[in-house]
Amino acid sequence: MLRKRSMKAARQREIELQGQALAGLVDAGILAACADGVIEDSELDVVADVIQGFAQGQATMRDIRELMQASLDSLDEQGYEGKLEALQSNLFNDELREIGLSVVSAVLMSDSDYNEDEDEVFYDIADALEIDHDTADAIWDGVEANLS
Repeated sequence: MLRKRSMKAARQREIELQGQALAGLVDAGILAACADGVIEDSELDVVADVIQGFAQGQATMRDIRELMQASLDSLDEQGYEGKLEALQSNLFNDELREIGLSVVSAVLMSDSDYNEDEDEVFYDIADALEIDHDTADAIWDGVEANLS
């Protein structure tokens, strides 16, 4: 019986970590969508599509859209710096952090009017995720190659 409880607790913890990681990826996408001060519907669509791809069927589009709305609401409450801090804790390992920066890259590339503000946000997020700029540039280049 004790082994069953332990397995159930481990499974519950795994589900919580997956949810935390998904929320972190959504936050990364939302921060990128907000980078130029204007949230375009096309950017939100890219966030949803990219997150759905990473979720691999574990979350419905409705779930993802709800997470996106919650992220936008918390951005109003926590502000930019607060969301950057949350990213680091939600994307709790190097692999998730690199995936998060890949999400950011894809969303920023979807904006046809890419500008300096968005460039700054990209590196702010890389810094918050403790990804050096050379690695960040390589992630950007990899996403760009996959999208072209």
